[in-house]
Amino acid sequence: MPRVGLVFDLRHCQTQPGESLCVRGNVERLGAWSAEGRDDSLRLHTDHKRYPRWSSRAPIWLEAEALPEEDFKFSFRYKYVKDRRCFCDKPYGRSAFVWEGSISDRCICLPVQDGAVFLVSDEIWDEEGQTIITQLRRSKVHMPTTLQPQDNCSFVLSPRAREKEEEDTQFPIEIEFGALDVEPKVETKYTFMEKQAEALKLENVVLRKRLQNLEAAMSNYPVDMTDSTDITDDTET
Repeated sequence: MPRVGLVFDLRHCQTQPGESLCVRGNVERLGAWSAEGRDDSLRLHTDHKRYPRWSSRAPIWLEAEALPEEDFKFSFRYKYVKDRRCFCDKPYGRSAFVWEGSISDRCICLPVQDGAVFLVSDEIWDEEGQTIITQLRRSKVHMPTTLQPQDNCSFVLSPRAREKEEEDTQFPIEIEFGALDVEPKVETKYTFMEKQAEALKLENVVLRKRLQNLEAAMSNYPVDMTDSTDITDDTET
């Protein structure tokens, strides 16, 4: 069964200190509209530099059911939820969660591409706005990506060339959100020594070039020995 990765991003959401933000949807992987779960992968994060912007730290993988060959897409509904349990005596009471209540369910349609990752970026909490869907990573298997126009949605395909795609390449947006589950590269002492050796080679080339230039400069000024004194003649006289 193909899997599609989702990274949620809410570009503007005001919260109180202690409140957090999560996403819930109509499919089981998104909590099946239940806010009481403690799945950290459905929680969005922010910091002092990015607030009031909230986003997922890693893709949420949804399994799409097998579809007919002429229909390579699936849709789902979702909403953002404020978690206020730290303010409540009853952790799962009615006031522990605040749902988006002023708008209808958010709904998007995506192509079924096994292994692909999409960034779903919404404009603002509990208000209608533009949703930008960006494909961060392509599927390794070619599948159609043509979609019907969606209300309030902009769909951007990944510009990455399939033939030249590299697993360790990241877009700036992926680095910003930490969107891909890729292990960070750790520099070992061996890689450090290789870099040092390469630097020494370059330095050696520069020194050799300077020496050649110095020898060439000296060859242009020959020493005149015609006025030199013959010591042996002085001794004999």
